[in-house]
Amino acid sequence: MKTAVVALEKTLNLIRIYRNKRINEIEKIVGADFIKTALIELANKGFTCNAISKMIGKERHIINKWYKRYKIIPFRYSGFKPFLLKVTLNKNEHNIKYGRYEKINNKEYKVFYVYPNPILAYVIGLILGDGHIDKRKIYITGGKPTKSYTFLKSICKKISKVSKYLGNKTIRVKYYDKYDNEVKCNNSKIAYWRLYIYWSALSHALKNKYILNEILTKIWSKKVLLNAFSAGLLDTDGYFTFRNKKPERIGIDQTIEKWWFPLFVSKFKEKYLVKMTRRSRRYRIEHRKRLYEGTSTSNVLELRMSSWPVFIDKVVLPYSNKPIHLRRAPIFKNHSINVSNRWRYK
Repeated sequence: MKTAVVALEKTLNLIRIYRNKRINEIEKIVGADFIKTALIELANKGFTCNAISKMIGKERHIINKWYKRYKIIPFRYSGFKPFLLKVTLNKNEHNIKYGRYEKINNKEYKVFYVYPNPILAYVIGLILGDGHIDKRKIYITGGKPTKSYTFLKSICKKISKVSKYLGNKTIRVKYYDKYDNEVKCNNSKIAYWRLYIYWSALSHALKNKYILNEILTKIWSKKVLLNAFSAGLLDTDGYFTFRNKKPERIGIDQTIEKWWFPLFVSKFKEKYLVKMTRRSRRYRIEHRKRLYEGTSTSNVLELRMSSWPVFIDKVVLPYSNKPIHLRRAPIFKNHSINVSNRWRYK
């Protein structure tokens, strides 16, 4: 499989190099059989003539000429299809520029493929931890920022890198007062902020349970990506708590509606000592002069103290961006090491 991908890319590169020559000359240099094989493979993968022409820098009618010459049946475009992002662990399949058409669960999408890196894994952790997803955009919400905007600035840098990696997608930060009116960043009445990511392919991927499960399975299969993802979750719904001024707990909470969280805990247990419990809490929130009351039930991941040093060294210090976590992490690590003779579990 890998050899076939390399051969395809080599053929496409040769065509790009000699794209200014006539097609007969290109065939002599590259080889007609190689060109035919490449075009058949691309058509079978769901790439349109237009997409292939952009890949190699030739006009679309040239691709159609080759199709007729080699008797290739082109992929039939049948109107607009939603965009969708999939994760691949093969670097050669990384493609966020030329979408291919695929049928997934009896629905057709224009699919892009991304090779995940730690920054992308961290941002996905942020989004799943405390993000809001609709059909064309995603936003992450934060409370009233401090004067330095430290956390917001840090995740803005991360998400900016991700947006470039995904093809220069639009991101934007907006600020709101307590009445949900948009205000400027220097307004003293700011109550909260939202960081928006605009790309429907990412939105559709995270809203599709089948695709999301596939994305998470691949990210969690690599320890470095699992650690970065975990830091994203920690920065949105995690905590370091003290009791009687001594470190007591490192944990992450997620509501029971998030079906993927128990799966994450099971995978996390392969690397760290943890336990998961369930907790219910009453809530009472007043918003826009309306009162909301009810009970929220969450799954709670708690790290055993013996895993604190490794978790802090592998997850928090390399990937976390939340100031309070970075301040408390060394304190918790040192405490764990100092009381190691009193651990009740291995």
